Amino acid sequence: SDATIFCQRRGLIGFDRKAFLCKSMKLVELEFECPCHPTWNGVFSSAFFFIPAGMAFTLMLIIQGCRCETFILSSFVPAIVWLILLFLDGRYFACAMTDWEGRFVQLDKAAPQKWCEPFSKVNVTKEELMLRSQWHVVTSQVSFIFFFVD
Repeated sequence: SDATIFCQRRGLIGFDRKAFLCKSMKLVELEFECPCHPTWNGVFSSAFFFIPAGMAFTLMLIIQGCRCETFILSSFVPAIVWLILLFLDGRYFACAMTDWEGRFVQLDKAAPQKWCEPFSKVNVTKEELMLRSQWHVVTSQVSFIFFFVD
């Protein structure tokens, strides 16, 4: 995969933090499948945000041990990188914000993007729901800029 090639070329496999980031890149390459069910979308997306970030933080604490005063701050780096990647991707946030049932399919007009296409008739048109889903992706990316870049 691209992440493996990148990590091997850079010689990053031997370093703790960088190896962990390379493994995180591989996780992001996994195909994300939103459940497209209003009850589970937020739970599933939240788990995808916080469980890997928590594991990254915990692993970095274990790897670094108590060697210096700033070890806790540096242990946050992989977790923050994980959150940045998810916010920039946008699919995870869009899934969490989806409030209709459907199936996770490829958008016709935007090749790499997927969304929850509704199963049945809802009070709004399919196009309006598609635009709402795309808006959630953009909102995720813009919120990253405001929260992390400021």
